[in-house]
Amino acid sequence: MNDRAPRFVRRWAVCGLVLTVLAACSGSPGTTTGTAGATGSATGGATSAGSSTGSTTSSSAAGSSSAAASSTGTGAGTTGTSSGTGGSSTGGIEGTTTGGGPTTYVYIETNDPSSDNTNAVLAYERHNQTLVPLPGVSGFALGGQGVADSNFTLGPIDADQQVVIDQANKRLYAINEGSSTIGAFDINDDGSLSAIAGSPYDSGGDNPVSLAVSGKLLYVVNQAYDNLSAPNYTALAINDDGSLSAIPGLKPMTTDVGASPSQILLSPSNQVAFGADFLGPMASPPIQPIRSFQLNGDGSMYRAPGDPYEVPAAAAPNNMPTGNSLALGLAVHPTQKILYVGFVLFNAVGAYTYDSTGALTYYTNAPLTGALACWLVVNSEANRLYVSNTGDASISVVDITKPLQPVEIQHYLL
Repeated sequence: MNDRAPRFVRRWAVCGLVLTVLAACSGSPGTTTGTAGATGSATGGATSAGSSTGSTTSSSAAGSSSAAASSTGTGAGTTGTSSGTGGSSTGGIEGTTTGGGPTTYVYIETNDPSSDNTNAVLAYERHNQTLVPLPGVSGFALGGQGVADSNFTLGPIDADQQVVIDQANKRLYAINEGSSTIGAFDINDDGSLSAIAGSPYDSGGDNPVSLAVSGKLLYVVNQAYDNLSAPNYTALAINDDGSLSAIPGLKPMTTDVGASPSQILLSPSNQVAFGADFLGPMASPPIQPIRSFQLNGDGSMYRAPGDPYEVPAAAAPNNMPTGNSLALGLAVHPTQKILYVGFVLFNAVGAYTYDSTGALTYYTNAPLTGALACWLVVNSEANRLYVSNTGDASISVVDITKPLQPVEIQHYLL
């Protein structure tokens, strides 16, 4: 390895710093609808973006903070900013709210890696452009530990969707990546969180990094970043009281040791799930990085026809070797069966179509001005795709007015 490689890896590894914002109803009269998304920037030049559709998104930031937002009352559209150890992040929610006066709460996971299990969720109330800590509380204990990556290795902090809120907008789930557990909370009317009895719960594998809610199921990606066990995609049952439990007889969908899966993303119909085995092409033997699964509604999942999928050589600039075809960051179109994928080293975002079985067909890609594309988010109008570029601390704005003809229209340096 030449003397430039360590600096390259050091910058690339910070793709894991990610934040997304959840729109949720917390409070008696209010309801919230719409699509939530956020972007974040971390010290050292990292940028990130997360995405979600409807009221379910997620958040995370290893080494800094993770956040979710909850709103009640009357009003449409809010924005907020937050900061945490090692980085800062900004986010906004778009939607339609009805009910009493507007209140927005923002939840940030500290990702505290301390061995005394002090990882926590912090809660803030938003007032215009200011976040005010929830009165009388310093945080809500997750009962576990986060993860540190002081050596900037690939894998541990490369993740998205670490905090999610359920479709009823009443419960919050967040990962303890370092202790392989998931914390569960009720969201109270005043924005405070109450730990559900029995929390935290076993994640069903090692080092959970991504969550997704579908009805009474919580889907989990366990990354197993220490390479001592096989990573898996699995599901836990959400009981009536919000507690989590293993599903009897369920066999997780495992992937290869070293594949470093980073995300699980559900289609709008919740019948298909997509994943990104980020380091799959670098595993031994190498595997393709883009995953697609059929969901049966009982927690079981099956590989879609053709899974796993490659980042096609046609997307490589200047005939770059396809061994560098890594994928990181997934987003779905809210109304059409289209999956967008970040092609990290190709500095591009790809567009795939999918059918009811989850089978993917590569369509095209949009070259980006920025370097090292990581996380993606689609806006609520479904006419813009935002891509964070870690290599040059920038955001690419991609026009998706024609969803299968994405074109970069702005390269914004942070």
